[in-house]
Amino acid sequence: MDSIKGDRELAALIDLLASKTSDINIIAMDSNVAATHPRLNLLKENTYRIDYKNYLEATCTNPWQILDTRIDWIAIQAPKESVSIENIPVRSIGLNSLKTNMSDHKPIAAGIHFFD
Repeated sequence: MDSIKGDRELAALIDLLASKTSDINIIAMDSNVAATHPRLNLLKENTYRIDYKNYLEATCTNPWQILDTRIDWIAIQAPKESVSIENIPVRSIGLNSLKTNMSDHKPIAAGIHFFD
């Protein structure tokens, strides 16, 4: 049920952004899915790109389990020749400390590079 709910939420967000006029769309996802999950196909089918080169880093699905893969994503939709995206690990944020991280996931950031 959670997976279907997540797919529906992402599809609704993609539809909402498609109804707006913009040069670039960015979606940041607390998605709980690894790179091979079908939910990411919703992004690809709608011309969003994610950074596959830099996704192998420690993150987690709960405070007691550390996985060696990215499960949260930032995606961009823009002309390929003008923009690239690169995930940046946020290494100084503790996974299991309420003082530094109110989430049970390691936060992610993305560098978005614009080309002339």
